[in-house]
Amino acid sequence: MPKVIENGVERDATQAEMDDKAADDAARAAAAIGIERQEMVLTRVQFAIAAFAAGIITEQEAEDWAGPGTLPALAMSAIATLDPADQGPARIRFRGANEIRRTDAFIALLQAAASLTDTQVDDLFRAGMAL
Repeated sequence: MPKVIENGVERDATQAEMDDKAADDAARAAAAIGIERQEMVLTRVQFAIAAFAAGIITEQEAEDWAGPGTLPALAMSAIATLDPADQGPARIRFRGANEIRRTDAFIALLQAAASLTDTQVDDLFRAGMAL
């Protein structure tokens, strides 16, 4: 049983105190990962290599994306889920992007299309940042 010191006397922590500590720890962890995600930025080349290495896109798709900016099938499928008026701008913006930010809304769209967890996407960016 965890202990607390109150007025100089050690005692067992109550369930409410343990729950509060667990909630505080979870909030701190969520804040820390949120800050880390804000700082995750890859070049288009790094992202293409990392996505290929993770098996999300093919080697040819990675080469095409890193070179002339041809979007992989996964990205095109994700874009197709957008409102038709938003599809053209999304293709143009992502095809021409020199940097890819973890917090970009398009990453969330790709994440859903590829059925990836937050942790998998975080790991993808961490791997890309190590290149």
